[in-house]
Amino acid sequence: MVSQEDLYGSLDLDRHVQNFKNCLRVLLSDERLMHGGKSTETEVIDKCSVALNQMVELHYDKRHLNDVLRRGREEIDHLKNSCRDANTLVNHLTNVQGVHEERIEDLTTRLRKEKQSNVDKEAKIVNMNKNIENIKDQTKRAETSYKDKIKWVETDQMRIYKDGRATLERLDAEKIQLKNEFEDAKNSTAGLKNALENARNKLSDAIDVSIFQIQNSLVYNSRNRSVYQTLDK
Repeated sequence: MVSQEDLYGSLDLDRHVQNFKNCLRVLLSDERLMHGGKSTETEVIDKCSVALNQMVELHYDKRHLNDVLRRGREEIDHLKNSCRDANTLVNHLTNVQGVHEERIEDLTTRLRKEKQSNVDKEAKIVNMNKNIENIKDQTKRAETSYKDKIKWVETDQMRIYKDGRATLERLDAEKIQLKNEFEDAKNSTAGLKNALENARNKLSDAIDVSIFQIQNSLVYNSRNRSVYQTLDK
C-alpha cells in the first residue's frame, strides 16, 4: 500500500498545517493585542501573518504539485504499459502482417496459376467445340453413308441369298443325280462282280485244261524222244 510519505514526501498533513496555522494566529493575535500601540511590532506581526498565509498556500501548492507529479508518474507508468502493450501489439500485428503477406503471395500465385489454367481450359473448350462440330459433320455423313451401306448390304445379302438358294437347289439336284448314279453303279458293280467271278472260274478251268494238255504233250514228246533214241541205237 502506498504511504503518505511515498505520495507527498516529508509534506505535513493538512490538519497539522491547519492546527499550526490556528495556533500561530492565536499567538499573533495575542502579540497584536499586547503590542497594540507599537508600529514595529505590529508590522512584524502582520508580516508573520502574511508569511503564515503564504506558508499555507505553499503547502497546498506543494501538495498540488505532488498530486501533479503523482498523476504524471501514473501517466508515465500507464504510457510505459501502453508502450509495452503497443510493442506486443506491433509484434503481433507484424506476425499477422507476415502471415497475411504469405497468404496474399500464395493467393496471388494460385490466382496466376488459375488464370493460366483458365486460359488452357478456354483453349481446350475451343478445341472441344471444333471437335464437336467435326463429330456432328462426321455423324451426318456417317448417317448418309450408313443408309447407303445398309442398302448395299441388303442388296448384297439378297444376292448372296439368291445365289445360295440357287446353289442349294443345284446341289439338291446333283445329290439326287448322284444317288441315282450310285444305285446304278451299285447294280453295275454287282453285275460286274458276277461277270468277273464267272470269268475267273472260266479262266481257272481253261488254265487247268491247258496245264493238263501241256503235261500230256510233254509226256508224249518224252515218249517219242525215247523211241527215237532207241531206234537210233
